[in-house]
Amino acid sequence: MPLNVQVKLLRVIQEKKVSRIGAAQERPVDIRVIAATHKGLEAEVKSGNFREDLYYRLNVLEMRIPPLRERPDDLPALAEHLVRKISQKVGRTGIRTDGAFLRQIRCYSWPGNIRELENVIERAIVRAGDDGTLSVEIPNRHCLEAAQAAPHAAPGIRSLSEAERELISEALTFYQGNIQRTSAKLGICRNTLYRKMRDYNLA
Repeated sequence: MPLNVQVKLLRVIQEKKVSRIGAAQERPVDIRVIAATHKGLEAEVKSGNFREDLYYRLNVLEMRIPPLRERPDDLPALAEHLVRKISQKVGRTGIRTDGAFLRQIRCYSWPGNIRELENVIERAIVRAGDDGTLSVEIPNRHCLEAAQAAPHAAPGIRSLSEAERELISEALTFYQGNIQRTSAKLGICRNTLYRKMRDYNLA
């Protein structure tokens, strides 16, 4: 944001008044400001690119959203959400994720964060074959090799996520989809069960 615009924004926040273009009088406004940035504003203040007084006006309640590389456990749920959204946008049906897909996205650092994840998933959906299985193309050879080797490395041994998915699926079938009885049997709360059902596409 240019410095001259920062001055105007600071004035609006302080005085709670604005002037319409071409108007001679100011109008009172009742507003709340939500500001977002991917830059370190303290450094921007020191370098003279951001006004210090505006910084302290805006920095009342700070919420830091960690990058994807710091929250790999969120990736399956994010991926499922993006697959549903993008599939609808591009008109693809029957798209599904599998264990190899989830292993690939979990071991990549995602320097471009959610935008990169969204772009990669959209590319995978567009290129998916008739069976709808996704294959992720990411610039990390180790991830790809690990994902391909994992199913064959130890025959008969499932990953924890695969075992958990099967257990939840069996419990839901046994209790005929009764969430309360299923969560009680599994020893988890209902909200956790709902989240795991979404993560494993069991909803």
